[in-house]
Amino acid sequence: MTHWTGNNADFFSGLRVDGAFYLLLGNPSPAWNGDAPLPLATQTSLTVFATQTVYTFTAGPIAANLTFTSPQIATDFDLMSRPAHYVTLSAAATDGSSHHVQFYFDVTPRIVIRNVGADVAFSRVAVAPGVEALSLGNAAQAPLSSTNDRADWGVMYLLRDTTVPGAAALELSNTTRALFVASGALPPGDNPVNPLPFSGGKGPATGVQKGKDRSGSDMPVSFDADQPRANSTSPPNKP
Repeated sequence: MTHWTGNNADFFSGLRVDGAFYLLLGNPSPAWNGDAPLPLATQTSLTVFATQTVYTFTAGPIAANLTFTSPQIATDFDLMSRPAHYVTLSAAATDGSSHHVQFYFDVTPRIVIRNVGADVAFSRVAVAPGVEALSLGNAAQAPLSSTNDRADWGVMYLLRDTTVPGAAALELSNTTRALFVASGALPPGDNPVNPLPFSGGKGPATGVQKGKDRSGSDMPVSFDADQPRANSTSPPNKP
């Protein structure tokens, strides 16, 4: 995704269906894949609502909805000022058969760090029963220290439901992405170097991966295993 300043926000998201990877969001020919193209999910529709944007994809025998939600209601100033966005993935089989589906989503420090070379501090903490927050931010917080359309301070949090089977990692994005594409797994632990120099989006990244049979999916914010769909968000397959 590209910020209006021209800087790349560098999200990455994809599905593995019965072991085959399909890109939903991110660079389609990344350097960590030898600049070779990744298989793309096919976007079939885009619907924009007042508080949601819904992308619909097909990935092999799976139909998936990727939904971004910003609860910004003009009549509720408290709600509008809430710095939270929700990503939801719903997935369902189109052939009536059972399929194993995994969903991957990550975010890099580009969201809150502008300058390459800055030290990135990261952590994970349980913020509520069954809810874990993975965080990224500049190790040297200096609010209002510069003027620019892109802030160089603040902390980004990615929340996940720990009651749903899955994994999360704070690791170099090239490492987590390549591993998930190849095997559907994440690194067994977080990077031991903390803080870690920001190298222009190559890490660290907060990554979340989960899987479920039939119409399963993985979401850093919410997941409903009782639905024939799964919840998550992301835009189309563009850098």
